[in-house]
Amino acid sequence: MEASVPERDRRAAETKEAVKHASSMAESTLGEPLFYEVANDSPTYSEPTPQAAKCTAVGKGTTVRGFPGSAAWVRLARAGRGGGGERWVPVRSQEAVGERPLILHSVWAELRAIKTTQETLELTWPGVPVPKAAPLRREYALEWKADDDEAGASAAAAAPSGRLTCPEARAVVHGLAAGTGFLVRAVLFVRGCEGQSDLRLLGPWTLFRTAAPLAPSAGVGPTAADAEIRQHTAFDGLRQAIAACTHPQRERLFEVVHDYVILRVGPSLKAKARGAVKRGERLRGVLAHVEGRPWLGLSPQVLPPPSKVDISAGDSCWVLVDATDMDLGLGVLLRALQDCEVGIAA
Repeated sequence: MEASVPERDRRAAETKEAVKHASSMAESTLGEPLFYEVANDSPTYSEPTPQAAKCTAVGKGTTVRGFPGSAAWVRLARAGRGGGGERWVPVRSQEAVGERPLILHSVWAELRAIKTTQETLELTWPGVPVPKAAPLRREYALEWKADDDEAGASAAAAAPSGRLTCPEARAVVHGLAAGTGFLVRAVLFVRGCEGQSDLRLLGPWTLFRTAAPLAPSAGVGPTAADAEIRQHTAFDGLRQAIAACTHPQRERLFEVVHDYVILRVGPSLKAKARGAVKRGERLRGVLAHVEGRPWLGLSPQVLPPPSKVDISAGDSCWVLVDATDMDLGLGVLLRALQDCEVGIAA
């Protein structure tokens, strides 16, 4: 039986207040807002409901910070004191009909394959800073399931789904079927003391594929790592050049002078994010000019929170140095602390 109009209004009001409460809880628990990449243009809303008044828009390709209130809404962090009223962004478009385009992509939950074999997936993700307030503690879980389009007898017999608890933003999943696609997501828990509710955040499902089984007369099939290398073929020359000249005479030390900078797998704003680094932190790398813009190709190092990305030799991790000539309103992002060679041009 269809609910009456007053009943629907009451339920909508309760849902809205529950989302607001959850977002406030996320702010008090996390302390710092989470980073989100804007995948498509969208208006913001005065409240977490599509019927609310529309406010200023967020633009595709930019990065925002906020506190999630549900799987569908994120409250933007205020730029400064005051800052006007609340602004809410839907995770998926509230204006499209049919399949709704993604608006916000969670940077903290961006999964990356470190190693892929026929039976295992070794994955990492940026994660979030350790909660400052005691006795709160942070935990992660990795959940996986066989891709519906590929699940068959072999997948069903070899762990088609499962869950793994992990203290840090890194995990190895064992016992998977070879040559099979798996949907994987990261889950964040912030545990409180007894009697307090836990904060639980879900990352998006991402498709990974285990290595193909050995063919009778061929070698091992392509892996997810191979696919990632092919995806960034255009940057291979730069990566090799940086690897060849990462010594003190050519490396440069930079300081982050913007509120935060986004780490990417390639020197392009379209490349996938690997995490973020906040103002005041220092980064080591080789300067490269790609399509006329300065990018810093990072040398092997362990980056500070909130990313804590461990960059090893041969990894591809980049930061835009200066966005002054781009229509992003960001300006200079990194400041050189050591004057060395100009770097590599591409």
